[in-house]
Amino acid sequence: IILVYFLRINHSLKVEMSEREKAEIKFRSFFNSAIVGIAMTDNYGKYFILSNNMWQQMLGYTDHEMQKLSNLEITHPDDIAITNKYNNDLLSGKLKYLRIEKRYIKKDQSIIWVDLSISIIKLDDGIHFFAVAIDITQKKMLELELEKLAMLDVLTGVLNRRAIQPFIDKEMSRRQRSNYPVSLIILDLDHFKQINDEYGHVSGDEVLSQVAGMVKSMIRATDSFARWGGEEFILLAADTNEIQAYDLSEKIREAIKAINFEKIRTITVSIGIAEYHPDENFQQWYERADS
Repeated sequence: IILVYFLRINHSLKVEMSEREKAEIKFRSFFNSAIVGIAMTDNYGKYFILSNNMWQQMLGYTDHEMQKLSNLEITHPDDIAITNKYNNDLLSGKLKYLRIEKRYIKKDQSIIWVDLSISIIKLDDGIHFFAVAIDITQKKMLELELEKLAMLDVLTGVLNRRAIQPFIDKEMSRRQRSNYPVSLIILDLDHFKQINDEYGHVSGDEVLSQVAGMVKSMIRATDSFARWGGEEFILLAADTNEIQAYDLSEKIREAIKAINFEKIRTITVSIGIAEYHPDENFQQWYERADS
């Protein structure tokens, strides 16, 4: 009787183990065939203890390599602060679920953008982060390119009027807080209507494009240059007082005058300059430069 009982228990355990193994095989099959990246971290979200094929493929690491990496190690430096904040919010219970767009650094050091969903799983050994990621790099690159194009003047490739406004606001605010000067230079091409009337709009467009390219090549990375409208451009010269702005404007004037256009005579430009006064708004500053 005891032997029969033992055999029955043994058989029952084998059946139970077999069912568990089958369930694990099914889970592994589902897990690794998923078309999204799936991963789980160890206690409190530090190291990856589990990742599927798509997660590894997206980041370029093997399963073994992933288990040696922490979440922050593969997070883009610019996203670490916000990642830490959200991790703390999840752990504290402030957030139960999170969905963000963030950047990871792949094994080959290229950048991948992901749509990342994260939730907390409480197991016997502690709290784990469960993450699902979709590669949105192409979508994000397209969005960034469209944003960039929206900031540029189509004809000349320099900033447009709307795009330079944040730079204006930033420099005015910086001057109000400190003694760093900033000057506004307005460039207005002389007799531009005559150029269009005499040589046609194609030639007029060529003039605008070449003038813009020349000025852009002469300014610093800290300066901002935009087509303000029609034949008028503005240059925001950071850390530049009115005397320095005058010297720069004369160099620009001479450079524009020296451009060799195929059909058109020498182009000249009228230039207005004004250093910003902390007690004025932009319109007042602009009118001083334009007067």
